[in-house]
Amino acid sequence: MLTTIYVVATLLTSAVEPTVENGSFRQWRDGRPVGWEIADGAVGEGASSLQIRPADGGGLSLEGGPDVGRWPILTQRVRVASGEGFRLLFQARAVNVRREKGQFESCAISCSFRTADDRLVTRASRTIVGGEWSEGFLTMHAPPGTAFAEIEIFLAKSGVLQVRAVRAQRIPAESAFALLVDELDRYYPWVPRVAAPETAADEPAAGDSGPGAPIDWRVEAARVRESAETAAGPLEFLTAVRPLLAKIGDSRVRIDPPRVRPSQLTEVSPPIAIEREARVGNLGTVGVTADGFGYVHLTRLHGSDAEFRTLHQTLDLFTETAGWIIDLRSTSGGSRRRAERVVHRFVEKSKIYARGVARSGVRRDDRMEIEPLRLPAHPRADRRRLVVLIGAKTRDGAEWLAQMFRFVPHATLVGTATPGSLCERTSVTLSNGVQLSYPQWDPLTPDGRPLRRGITPDVTIEPRPDEDPALTVALEVLRTRPSRRGR
Repeated sequence: MLTTIYVVATLLTSAVEPTVENGSFRQWRDGRPVGWEIADGAVGEGASSLQIRPADGGGLSLEGGPDVGRWPILTQRVRVASGEGFRLLFQARAVNVRREKGQFESCAISCSFRTADDRLVTRASRTIVGGEWSEGFLTMHAPPGTAFAEIEIFLAKSGVLQVRAVRAQRIPAESAFALLVDELDRYYPWVPRVAAPETAADEPAAGDSGPGAPIDWRVEAARVRESAETAAGPLEFLTAVRPLLAKIGDSRVRIDPPRVRPSQLTEVSPPIAIEREARVGNLGTVGVTADGFGYVHLTRLHGSDAEFRTLHQTLDLFTETAGWIIDLRSTSGGSRRRAERVVHRFVEKSKIYARGVARSGVRRDDRMEIEPLRLPAHPRADRRRLVVLIGAKTRDGAEWLAQMFRFVPHATLVGTATPGSLCERTSVTLSNGVQLSYPQWDPLTPDGRPLRRGITPDVTIEPRPDEDPALTVALEVLRTRPSRRGR
């Protein structure tokens, strides 16, 4: 059964709504849906092309298989009002979707805001999971200069993605609280988990009961609704809703003021003296310790493709070192995919490093496992011994990187436990410009333990004032400890 949960509709004004042409996909001409453009999306190894046809019972059906190498993308442009909230709604399902060799990760509905001269302003994407038809949405805020939204529907792996009932709404600023409540109600992996006398809490997934005590999300939201909806500006809104988010008990759910222009990055010097020091853009520094071991001090995992290529080219120059120290103790930012780019050069055999549970529908028990996350093998893997330094400031993409290194047999993790911030993060700009971010799905170890509790090192070394015992241990490990096998 298809369920609809949108409370925002009652708050809309009479302003002109953005219009999606043929969002039902009932109209077709010459094998194409009317009103939609079809362009090249991705090219893989297969010889055939993705099948695009009407879905049985109505809608659009994209169908891929292991022999597909051409993955077109469907797009449509919709006029939007600059400076206002925008919501793209749809019904969708993903049937037997899986990534096979030579394919890509995309099974998604996305929306890009662009200027009148076609420059990208911002973009949001929603990965489609679950084999039953389900309501879904994307919530965005059109920054100044936005002229139109470009809707994108894209499948680039085996299986079937079906979409129908695509429509758009203008969202006034006063709807921000309703948007926040709906967003977490529909997509956060663990909310709401109702604990009422007549209703048992949801069955835990993978042996885990979630990050905090069970709550009735809608009841708790009602307690702060008035103060949030009457807030005089974004900062007062933040003050009103933070107690509600605190009840979730998950530090990965964050809310922040409207974005401002980022300040210039400050270079962070390596905590030890190194020789042959090479700065790699904003990513960090590479050099050699006095003992002759390679040392990589990563300060952030945000960076351009060119910066990551430069990082690997720089590492290639240090062929004479007997091992590596990779220092992640002050590394933050970045994504899981960026972390995969760093670890790939050290992976000799492909291994699963994580699993995950995602919300797959609007019902509280609509949760399903995502495809296991796997490290691809490198044809010329660097098998020199590795020590990875981690700690309480190892966050975001760096925490993913620490988890990946657990499955590199010749790596040893040294330091203190990480904070448990790793997740595949979804960021939403509410209609008042406030930034909401939360886990898109809950990450688990390959055997089903929650990763939100952080990564525990192989060797725990507590920091000391004016000393660096973790670095001392790292050098000792590289000198004496044999490579690990078979994690």
